[in-house]
Amino acid sequence: MNEFLKFELRITKINSILILITVVLVLLNLIAIFVEEINQLYKFHYLFYMGYEKNVPTYFSSIILLISGCILYLISTKMQIIHSNYIKHWKFLSIIFLLMSIDEIIGIHELFIIPLRRTFNLSGIFYFSWVILGIAFILIIGIVYLRFLFNLPAKIRNNFILAASLYIGGVIGVELLDGYYAETHGQTNLTYRLMVTLEESLEIFGIIVFIKALLNFMLINKIKIKLIIF
Repeated sequence: MNEFLKFELRITKINSILILITVVLVLLNLIAIFVEEINQLYKFHYLFYMGYEKNVPTYFSSIILLISGCILYLISTKMQIIHSNYIKHWKFLSIIFLLMSIDEIIGIHELFIIPLRRTFNLSGIFYFSWVILGIAFILIIGIVYLRFLFNLPAKIRNNFILAASLYIGGVIGVELLDGYYAETHGQTNLTYRLMVTLEESLEIFGIIVFIKALLNFMLINKIKIKLIIF
């Protein structure tokens, strides 16, 4: 079998495994939401509810962000060999995803919520006020990477856009709604927890689409990376 055909099959397998893990985590999260009131199952609730930090869904999100960062770095090294015009873009993206992976675990962005809220008297959709910094960052990255994006092969570009839409739709779009609802109704009710589930699920699926797009970019450019794990 052709070496790159094998790699293409691995891409499909990796994608299927990541999706399966995500579906299982979402289901466990839903179970965790409904058993919260059962004292004996509180540990289960803490381990799998997507609204908490440093639990199974959080570590999974961090890992796939780290995988994205590693793949981006590998691509940047290959692009350097062929003297691509966008080496710095690939490398900077890898750094961004590494920082996102770290932030997923320790929640650095959440440290800005209370200071920004108090300083600018924010409420409503900006109740979780870190989103202002998030929106500004996304706009800057969007402008800087616009030419880079449209120099990608059409299939890869479309998947990048889909991945970004899913991820940003969750991390910013749903988070804005979460903030409005949390301020009005609190964070200890079923509706809010289901909104958090939607937010986190969109983020994870966005990263999975992005990983698949990166692996397909490697395939198109005949970048040979042996995935021994699979």
